[in-house]
Amino acid sequence: MEKFDTKRVLSLIRCCKPPLRLAPWRVCLVIVVLIILLSGARLLAEEPANSSSGAVMDYVAYWAAARLLLNGDNPYSPTSLLHLQQKVGLQGTEPLMMWNPPWTFILTLPFGFFDFSVSQFLWFVLNVFAVLFSSHQLWRIYTGSTVYSRMPWLLALTFFPNILVLIFGQISPLILLGLTTFVCFVQRQKWIAAGAALVIVSVKPHFVYLFWIALFLWIWQRGRWRIFTRSWFGLVIGRNSAVDYRPRRLLSVR
Repeated sequence: MEKFDTKRVLSLIRCCKPPLRLAPWRVCLVIVVLIILLSGARLLAEEPANSSSGAVMDYVAYWAAARLLLNGDNPYSPTSLLHLQQKVGLQGTEPLMMWNPPWTFILTLPFGFFDFSVSQFLWFVLNVFAVLFSSHQLWRIYTGSTVYSRMPWLLALTFFPNILVLIFGQISPLILLGLTTFVCFVQRQKWIAAGAALVIVSVKPHFVYLFWIALFLWIWQRGRWRIFTRSWFGLVIGRNSAVDYRPRRLLSVR
C-alpha cells in the first residue's frame, strides 16, 4: 500500500490560488450598471412613447420613421408619423419629427423591423454600449494609461445627463461613439475608417458644429483631405442604401 505523503499534500495546497475576490469598487460598478439597465427597462416597458412625467421619448421619432421607410412610405411625413406614433402611446396631436439627414437610416433602419417595445430596449442597450465603449477609449487616449480600468464606466454611468440621454432614447451616444472611433482611427492612421466614422457624427451636424470647425482647420494644416473624400463617399453610400432600398416584402413576411 502506497504511503500517504503529507508534505506533498501541503505543497499542493500552498500552490492553489485563492478564490477570486471582486474589489468593492467593482461590485459597486456592477450594481450601478444593473440598476440603470433594470430601471431603464422598467421605464421603457411601462410607458412606450411617453415617460412617466409626460415627456416624449425621442426614440419614437427614429422608430416611426424607420418603420415608414420599410413600408415604402415617406419617413418625413408628419401625418404618417403621427398616426404611427399614436399607436404606440404618443399623447398629443403633434408628431415628433425626425429632422436628421437621410443617411441617419443606416443606424436606425434595422430597428424598424421590430415592434416598438423590443426595438426601444435594443436601442437602449446599444446606447449603453456606446457610452461605455466611448468612455473607456477616451480615458485610455487622454490619460495615456495602459492599465485596464473600469473607472470611466463608473463615471459615465453616474453622470446624470448620460442617464437622461439613455432613458429618453436620444441619438447623442451614437454621435459620441462616432467621435471616439474617429479619434481612435486617426491615431492609427486609418484614414478610410476615420472618414467613415464621420458619417455617424454627421447625423446631427449642428450638435457638434465646433468639432467641424476644428476638423477643417486640422485637415487644412495637416493636408488630410482624404478624410473628407472618404466621409463624403460614405454619405453617398449611406443615403442610397438606406433611402433607395425599400424592402416591402421583408415586413409582409412577418
